[in-house]
Amino acid sequence: MNNQDIQATHLGLAPAFPASASPARQPVSIDDVRLNAFHVKIAGLTFGAHFTEGFALGTIGYALAAMNRQMPLDAFWMGMIGSSALMGIFVGSLVFGWLSDRLGRQKIFLMSFLIITVAAFAQFYVRSPVELCLLRVLIGFGMGGDFAVGHAILAEFSPRKHRGTLLGSFSVIWTIGYVVANVLGMHYADASPDAWRWLLASAGIPAVIVLVARVGTPESPRWLLGKGGSLRRSRSSSGTSAKTSRSTAAMTNTRRQRAGSCVSSKKT
Repeated sequence: MNNQDIQATHLGLAPAFPASASPARQPVSIDDVRLNAFHVKIAGLTFGAHFTEGFALGTIGYALAAMNRQMPLDAFWMGMIGSSALMGIFVGSLVFGWLSDRLGRQKIFLMSFLIITVAAFAQFYVRSPVELCLLRVLIGFGMGGDFAVGHAILAEFSPRKHRGTLLGSFSVIWTIGYVVANVLGMHYADASPDAWRWLLASAGIPAVIVLVARVGTPESPRWLLGKGGSLRRSRSSSGTSAKTSRSTAAMTNTRRQRAGSCVSSKKT
């Protein structure tokens, strides 16, 4: 049984059989396991995230138009607020992509949506264009983290046969979220003076649902496998060094003993 088979068995992705079982009933590789409820859950968590991200980006267009009537904005701040989330995505994907290779996928999987949830709800309380711009950058920063690990987690858990279909569905889900945000903005952005606040903060509702659902998500088996291999190599190197040191010390002691015996015999 190889390492991927063991990981698949521990995660419940493949059934465990005794070593004496026939080859046809041995645990299968995580790449070849059948699509099951666990894969559907992981796909749902990543799809829900992309819906939320499309929704959060889609709300800003109608919200800016309504906000401009209550809090006049010049061309600079219109452009900055409109593009701030994209700047955050750029930085977040670089930072969280680097961190995910060192800390693991699961931690970033949660942290990214914690940032998005808090920043989305905080938009309701902004009092200046600067505050809204910073919160939009923060939302984008969280999105960048999710873009970096969401695809990776789904790809690393998914069976080879269904991987392309699942990953290709991201764009469709994102577009649905964006369209829903624009439909809501079209009908409710001018419903009241503070309607734009409710519109922006509404992105926190699907975000908090995704965040709660992601609690308890296991670490990627492929990331664990890679880290385990590095750890085994490190332990192997340490073990080899220790054995070499012990062997060198033993040889030195033996030579000293022989030298002492030769001196004693000459005196005699």
